[in-house]
Amino acid sequence: FGGSDGNADGVDGTNTRFFNPLCNTNTNNFNNGGSGSFGSGCNCQCSSLTFNSNGQTYGNCRTPDNTGRYWCYTTGWNNNGCNDLKSSSRYPNNPWSYNACNVQGQ
Repeated sequence: FGGSDGNADGVDGTNTRFFNPLCNTNTNNFNNGGSGSFGSGCNCQCSSLTFNSNGQTYGNCRTPDNTGRYWCYTTGWNNNGCNDLKSSSRYPNNPWSYNACNVQGQ
């Protein structure tokens, strides 16, 4: 999926993952292979939005895309701490991000 929306019907998830208000500098995350750090935790938050396709749930850091990286829909365009927001045709007000999963420690 490359973090894209795919073509399946959208289904809202139930768990919102919140950012650390002290700006998480998590060093053990999915997308960096458990090494390195990502210190842009301020204003970078995953939403609970997901969608299902072919029996898989995508979004909310649940399933990696075809690059092997985890991603989520964010809580909105104000998540400027993510530094990698991408437009979503499925949820236009909720851009997706790889970095938000790093910040969430997912």
